[in-house]
Amino acid sequence: MSEPRPTSRFAGQTGYRVPRHPAPVDLHLDGNEGAVPPPDLLDALAARGPDAFRRYPDAAPLAARIAARLGLAAEQVMVTAGADEAIERLCRAVLAPGRALVLPVPSFEMIERYARIASSRCRGRAGPSRAPRCWTRSRRRPR
Repeated sequence: MSEPRPTSRFAGQTGYRVPRHPAPVDLHLDGNEGAVPPPDLLDALAARGPDAFRRYPDAAPLAARIAARLGLAAEQVMVTAGADEAIERLCRAVLAPGRALVLPVPSFEMIERYARIASSRCRGRAGPSRAPRCWTRSRRRPR
C-alpha cells in the first residue's frame, strides 16, 4: 500500500518559516508573543472548566451580532480564526489559474503562498507604507 501524497500543485512547496529581519527586535509579533494575562482573567477562564478549551466556539452568535450592527444578513458575515484564515479563504475564493494578485511590497508573506496554492501569480508593486490595496486581474480581456 502506498502512502498518500499531496497533489502536484504542492510540489516544491516548503514549510512555512517566519523570516527574521536582521535588525534587533524586542517583540516578535509573528510569534504570538505578548504580556502575561492578568490573574483575574486566568481565574475567570479556569472557572469555565476544561470543556471551554476542548472545542472551537460557535461563531454563529458573533456573526449574528456583527451582521445586526452592520445591517447585514448573518449569511453575509464570515467569522474566521484570525486574519491569516480570512486571507487564505479570500485567496481560495477569488484566485484561480491564469489570475494574478497585485499587492504592495513589502506585504504579508502568506499572501504570496496562498496565491501559489491557488495556482495564481503574485505581482508586487513598491508603494507607500499604508494599508495594502489588493486586487485580482485576469489575463483574458472581457469581450
